[in-house]
Amino acid sequence: MGKNADAISSDGAKSTFVLNNGSTIASGENSRAVAMTHGGALEANSTDITSEQSAAIALESASSATVTHSNVSGSNVAFSFSGGKNVATIDGGSITATASGGSAFAVDSGSADINVKNVQTMNADNLLTVANTTDAVTLRAENSKLSGAVKASGNNVSMTLDANSQWLLTADSSVGNLTSSGRITLGDENGSAGTLNVGNFTLLANSQTDVYLDANATSAPIVAQNATLDGTLNITGYGSASTLSADSAFTVIDAENAINGNFTSLTVAGMASGSVDFITFSGTIDPADVTNYVLTPSLTWYASQNPAATAAHGTFTLNNPDGSFTLSTALVDQNAEATTGWDGKSLTKEGQGTLILNAVNSYSGTTDVNQGTLWLDEAGVIGVQNSEQAVNVAAGATFGGSNGVVNGNVNSNGTVQFNDTLTINGNLSNAGSIVSGNIEGTNGATTGNTLIVNGDYTSNQGSVTLNTQLGDDTSPTDMLNITGNTSGNTTLYINNAGGQGALTQNGIAVITVGGESNGTFVQGNQVQINAYEYRLYQDSGDWYLRSQATSDNGDVTPQYRADIGSYLSNQWLARDLQMQTLSDREGSQFKSENGTTWARFKAGKNQSTAAESNIDIDSNYSQFQIGGDVAAWNNGEQSLVVGVMGSYMNASSDSTGNRGGDGSRFSADGKVDGYNLGVYATWFADARQHQGFYVDSWYQYGMYHNSVDNGDVGSTDYDSNANAVSLETGYRYDVALGDNTLSLTPQAQIVWQDYRADDIKDSSGTTIDGQNGDSWTTRLGLRVDSKMNKANDAVIQPFAEANWLHTSEDTAVNFGDTQIKQDLPADRAELKAGIQANVSKQWSVIAQVSGQKGDNDYSDVNGSLNVRYSW
Repeated sequence: MGKNADAISSDGAKSTFVLNNGSTIASGENSRAVAMTHGGALEANSTDITSEQSAAIALESASSATVTHSNVSGSNVAFSFSGGKNVATIDGGSITATASGGSAFAVDSGSADINVKNVQTMNADNLLTVANTTDAVTLRAENSKLSGAVKASGNNVSMTLDANSQWLLTADSSVGNLTSSGRITLGDENGSAGTLNVGNFTLLANSQTDVYLDANATSAPIVAQNATLDGTLNITGYGSASTLSADSAFTVIDAENAINGNFTSLTVAGMASGSVDFITFSGTIDPADVTNYVLTPSLTWYASQNPAATAAHGTFTLNNPDGSFTLSTALVDQNAEATTGWDGKSLTKEGQGTLILNAVNSYSGTTDVNQGTLWLDEAGVIGVQNSEQAVNVAAGATFGGSNGVVNGNVNSNGTVQFNDTLTINGNLSNAGSIVSGNIEGTNGATTGNTLIVNGDYTSNQGSVTLNTQLGDDTSPTDMLNITGNTSGNTTLYINNAGGQGALTQNGIAVITVGGESNGTFVQGNQVQINAYEYRLYQDSGDWYLRSQATSDNGDVTPQYRADIGSYLSNQWLARDLQMQTLSDREGSQFKSENGTTWARFKAGKNQSTAAESNIDIDSNYSQFQIGGDVAAWNNGEQSLVVGVMGSYMNASSDSTGNRGGDGSRFSADGKVDGYNLGVYATWFADARQHQGFYVDSWYQYGMYHNSVDNGDVGSTDYDSNANAVSLETGYRYDVALGDNTLSLTPQAQIVWQDYRADDIKDSSGTTIDGQNGDSWTTRLGLRVDSKMNKANDAVIQPFAEANWLHTSEDTAVNFGDTQIKQDLPADRAELKAGIQANVSKQWSVIAQVSGQKGDNDYSDVNGSLNVRYSW
């Protein structure tokens, strides 16, 4: 799309544009995805609307948009408004502005009425930006999660949050009128989010206001002209420039006029303030200045310096599993407290909530994480340099950090979690798990996180989970860097972070060891994307992920996924079991006077390879087929017979990938079952004497259900279908041998097949497609049979058949951008042998064994039994 060209535009009061179940993308410079002007209206349902370099949806001059269950993503802004009164209603879906400083909503002029309902995902630095020349802007939220700052210079913005909505402020914001029955959060685990400036600030019953107390802030978190209070005030964090020797007062709300009402409850990290053991608060409207709401905190760690506080101790209990508290006050050694038994220098974390330390803490005692999470954020440090104090993590508890530092040893029976960089200047003992991820406990499959252990690493059956963008040697990855020695056994789990796979050489380094590398890391999950399987190897003490395998002759080849063979086998067996000849149906006896019905059961075993013999495939199959003549026309010795047939087939395969450097191989299982329905027509030159020319043709349509079980990667199900058309001809003539007769039948056959399978995406994120295609198979053969016994109505006819088969196209499948083919030989030799017993004029039984052989270790062996009744 060109510069300044909108993907969709509509102009005029009577113009309405409707988008349903699709996507619209504008990629040109300053190109908007949708632009409505002069009263134009947009109705979008379940649609992705994206602009890569401008606004996703632009409403101008009294236009409107109703967007339902859609994903709206712009560059600098998702929704833009200008001129007249524009109205937008968003119900469900997501709102994103990808650029730094981008806005979910931007009003350049005129007025805007914005209604946000049931939106749970909003990704933008700013919630709303409003130009100075703008008239009134109204933003209403119902059951939605808003995030970002409101940038407005006047009092022309009105916001309303219902009881099920929340707004996370990320920077200084200005709102003319703000009424909330929901939740407003100022600041997060990183500290204060600046100041909320409000003209009229109204908190209704059951509302909640989250505030981080920052002694370094130059103003109160909330500055209002008028304030009416109700609901809950929740304290999410506390920070000061230095340790506190006495109570410090914090102004939470600074109003121009007297504050009306009061908070009905005060909580800390979602817990009633009276039940919190590590800090106490007294909150009130300042009697000396009724325009201020003031909080006075007292940290229990420093209670010995404050006679009004409870007895000092080092226990931090957060019982609310969803609650977190950020402490930006440094914790230093205190005098021991006899009444509580505290040594004055140790920290104990209790409860399922999260305590975030965001200061340089020099206390010298132990840190016991017994429950919940203890997190070191940004400036978070435990201990002084060269300290040998211990951090002990109990089973079920979590300790971690983002750019935090531990000057001491970490002994973990629980989880050690790291985001960005966590440095342990000491030894790490792992009897639990080490996980790359953020404070919320999710990793989002992002890479570039590093756990640094400046000491020894010991594992007692622990595990490590890292994220890697699977590709070549230069792929971004999380890392475990150990400067000392390693010992013990560790299970390593790898999550793919958007990699598309590539052939490695030395591999992707995931664990480095500076000392003696005596510890063992064992891969705990199959790691694969597209056609590649990654394995863990040790080399010169370090550990690498490699996608190459070592063949018997020493050549380096890709480490192929084992399930490639399962998809190819399912495809081949569905096609192969449609193949049949006239003799397979009719045997050596041609047509009876009035027609026949027949049934056939076939079972066998197939062996083949794929990916240039790097994958071995072993298959077993069975088929039950039934059919019968429905019409016949006779003209002297000639006859034309038409019939119908149907079959059920079932096949399974075991696919084994090539060997890794340790000699081991992964395997996968494939299954396919389904039905074939068809018709046939056969012309005989001499049906009575069983001699002369014949022409046989048939058509089949197959419907199949397929599944692939790929080890711990999981199972995948998909459907497929196939069409097949055959034309066969031959000439049969008899050679007399005394009382018996030897018959020779040269044959030729050509079959066209078209196979179609669903495109799928498996749990590894690999798109599997490219199975659709057609092929031609030709057959040249000679059949020999003999009538050995003619007593009464019984005839015994042994037979043998030799065929040469040629197939034009190999079966293939795409894993991502890589096409893999089954190593089916273009030419195959086939031998058949069996016996037909015509036990009466009506009944005959045929037993047959058959085998095929071809290049690339291809083989097929099967047996069949045919029962036929002649009318």
